[in-house]
Amino acid sequence: MAAAAVLVRQGERVLCREAVKMRSFPKLYSSQDRQRLVTGDGDSLHTVHRPRRRWPADDISQANKEEGNHMLHIDEQGMIMNAGIMPRRFNQIERQPLHQVQGIIVHQTGSSSATSTFNSYTRANANGAHFLIDKDGTIYQTASVKKRTNHVGSLLARCLAEVRCKPSEFSRSPQAPQSSLVDRMHKLEMQKSVPVRYPSNADSLGIEIVGMPSLPPGKSAPANATPLEKERYFNQHAVYEAVNNAQNVSLQWLVNQLIASLSIPQTEVFRHPDVSRKNPTEASTATWQ
Repeated sequence: MAAAAVLVRQGERVLCREAVKMRSFPKLYSSQDRQRLVTGDGDSLHTVHRPRRRWPADDISQANKEEGNHMLHIDEQGMIMNAGIMPRRFNQIERQPLHQVQGIIVHQTGSSSATSTFNSYTRANANGAHFLIDKDGTIYQTASVKKRTNHVGSLLARCLAEVRCKPSEFSRSPQAPQSSLVDRMHKLEMQKSVPVRYPSNADSLGIEIVGMPSLPPGKSAPANATPLEKERYFNQHAVYEAVNNAQNVSLQWLVNQLIASLSIPQTEVFRHPDVSRKNPTEASTATWQ
């Protein structure tokens, strides 16, 4: 492993090839650490122990300006090696191999912190996305880009949104005998390919943005509602908090880098509610163009 370096941040091991490139990021590394990273015997690993370091959006923006539009380096395990992305992989959310990435789906976590979402990812067979953007703009990679994760759900019909088909085409039939319209529509859509249908779990990357939904002032479920009724009321009336500027800066950088590196069409980036039956306010304030 020539000219490699290991930087330990928040108890994690971050592998960075071609350590000499660290000199290009003066705002991200101290001069002392850069010197320690780029000197040595070439093939050895240099470990730098540093205080907890966050990666806010202004550092991401600066790194982007200095690094230019270079392709992301993706290792054999599907992990991205870039100063602007912190690895925090959870095997529990990974599924089958992801052979071709044809789209990106932008989500909000429904939680108040990255830690809360990370905790949910530790459960066996948990659902999750490939990346997470924290409140301060820190980008984490939480799954290999060579593995599927369950982050989309049942697909909506893209042809309906684009007025290329009629609702009657999703009526129950011998070819689609499911009693549920949701299941029936998803099965029929998955017989199509992107871009005729929306990207799915089988061919998309997911980006989670930390953000909570809450009920607007004056809204509350009936006092005598059952727990299930209260949950339904919340899901129908809750509004997600706005994506902040630091998160949107990081989202734009990440989406642009993934598009360039994986040859994803710009037309195949969607908010979660656009492609599946989700709260319409989820990621409604996310911007990436």
